[in-house]
Amino acid sequence: MNEEGVPGVGLSLVGLVAIAVLVLTNAYFVATEFALVAVRRSQLKLWVRENRAGAGSAMRAVERLDDAIAATQLGITLASIGLGWVGEPALVGLLQPPLEAAGIVDLRYIHTIAIAIAFAIITFLHVVIGELAPKALALDRPGPVALACAAPLLLFGRIFRPALVVMNGAGNAIVRLFGVERVTSHSTHSPEELSLLVDEARESGAIRSDTGRLLGNVFRLGRTKVRDVMVPRSRIFAVDRTRPIEPLLEEVRDQGYTRIPVCDGSLDNVLGVLHAKDLFHLYSERRLFVLEDLLRGVSEMPPDISMLEALRRFRRRRAHLAVVREPNGPVVGLVTLEDVLEEIVGEIEDEHDVPTAAGSE
Repeated sequence: MNEEGVPGVGLSLVGLVAIAVLVLTNAYFVATEFALVAVRRSQLKLWVRENRAGAGSAMRAVERLDDAIAATQLGITLASIGLGWVGEPALVGLLQPPLEAAGIVDLRYIHTIAIAIAFAIITFLHVVIGELAPKALALDRPGPVALACAAPLLLFGRIFRPALVVMNGAGNAIVRLFGVERVTSHSTHSPEELSLLVDEARESGAIRSDTGRLLGNVFRLGRTKVRDVMVPRSRIFAVDRTRPIEPLLEEVRDQGYTRIPVCDGSLDNVLGVLHAKDLFHLYSERRLFVLEDLLRGVSEMPPDISMLEALRRFRRRRAHLAVVREPNGPVVGLVTLEDVLEEIVGEIEDEHDVPTAAGSE
């Protein structure tokens, strides 16, 4: 230290090393902060199951994100303060001899110019190397950065635990003064958001187009109503319980239906569902029977439930066909399990389908 209070060249060289260490320390905390915020929990869970190095530490940090972010903020603050305290005097000590050699003799000017240049250099290093570069790296590669950086951060957090508890508590108290209650659970995606994520993944090529379309259709099941896809009442193929068997056999054979609603005078009074295979089987054995002997139970659904709920009801009831009825009102349509599946995979055609047919399966 010379008589003007400026470090000598030896101390300034030590200061340069300190500058490099503090800038890199700042960069580490910045990269860790952005990586922990940007990394996907689902990806971390997969890596934990695969026993990837650092995955457990990264998962613990993300699960206690408030504490982790507080630790990174403390580290950034300490590194920034240290950089200003050590870096500027060190650079001033190195800059003064060249300025004197340039012919500037007034020490006041030399010191002022050296401080200005040192401030500019420190600011550039701090912003570019200590902030922007690590932020870009962490946002571009959040997973690998989180795996590499989480464990040292957890150790740093344990060392400074008392200070972090006080600062977190004070910060939360200030937030509550403004009437804002903290939500500690991590954010989740709604079905609509998941659908958008699938669309983005398909457009970017992260998943195949047909796979993305199937996934998108699954999420849209919750928004599609039974009313939107049902066969309307006017197009339902149903038979009356008094229908003669032989004409019915011919019509069922021609239409290709496998399940037919059977009613008593009106569609509003559906007795059950006739399976075509049961009808043909008994008729082939020349048994005596009436139509009502072959009926199976019929399910009913309101028209305004979602197709996702309709799928749940089909599975729960082990049914393939349901009559759609207004609450305490008339039958307005018919929906099948095939209708639900077609909302996911698209039109399904088999050897029984007739292009002009409408109604039962």
